[in-house]
Amino acid sequence: MALVTHELGLGLASLFHSSNFSDLTIICGKYTFKVHKVIVCVQSEYFNVACRKGTFKEGESGIIQLKAVDSEGGEDDGSCDDPEIIQLMVAFFYYQGYTGEPMEFKGLERTAVKDAPSPEINLVLHAKVFATAIKYQVPALAAAASEKFERAAERHYNHADFAEAIRIVYGSTPDDVTELRDIVVDTLLQQKGLLQKPEIKSSIESINGLACKLLAKTWQANEFNPVGSTTAPAPYACKYCCNVVRRNVCCATCGSCGNEWIYCGDCQSGLTQFKCWYCRNGVSCVAQKA
Repeated sequence: MALVTHELGLGLASLFHSSNFSDLTIICGKYTFKVHKVIVCVQSEYFNVACRKGTFKEGESGIIQLKAVDSEGGEDDGSCDDPEIIQLMVAFFYYQGYTGEPMEFKGLERTAVKDAPSPEINLVLHAKVFATAIKYQVPALAAAASEKFERAAERHYNHADFAEAIRIVYGSTPDDVTELRDIVVDTLLQQKGLLQKPEIKSSIESINGLACKLLAKTWQANEFNPVGSTTAPAPYACKYCCNVVRRNVCCATCGSCGNEWIYCGDCQSGLTQFKCWYCRNGVSCVAQKA
């Protein structure tokens, strides 16, 4: 069985380098890929739909043109693709894996592009591959990129690329795609020294909701203690403005669950009703300033 699998793998790889039996052309930037619908479409719902005859013009022409970031006007268009990442995706269809670095394909040998970052450290590349896999609905590639990103983040969180990788993770995928976002948040909380790095701070500040997510997870990890307990909350966190609060902290008692809780006197000083941290009741929790 192992021999059969090996031979099948070699056969797929050989098709990547040959136009024999090709019935689909994918173009992105300087790259033109002569590929096979039966191989590509079973792995990508995006290409499966695009290649259906009578649905889109690509299904009739057999040519799919992907706008590249290096094309005219492409740099500022978030819908554009990086040709090097598209190359990795197409290669994945045939090799069922990627090495974590841009490759030049010659024959059946894969040669690393000179001066490419180490595949073990390349957080940015893995983030881009993941985003492309999500965009083109290639679940196997997304899983591979997520695993590589997590492994790289665990070992190389101090690398200079991490700040850029954070921006890519949050800027290139929908909000409900959380695999890499969860890895970023967990890494930032586990390696607290990262929060002192200016480039990391800049990335966090540029991403809407990330600071709030970090505070929320910190809150959960420390199991918020009621006001008056021997252990102070760490940290005080405002539910509304997501700021860490160490002054103007006001107390309130929830009319539903009876717990005492805190809120930010800075951003909510003019209001009298808030949501309870415990039961989330927003009607009967009347704030009483200390």
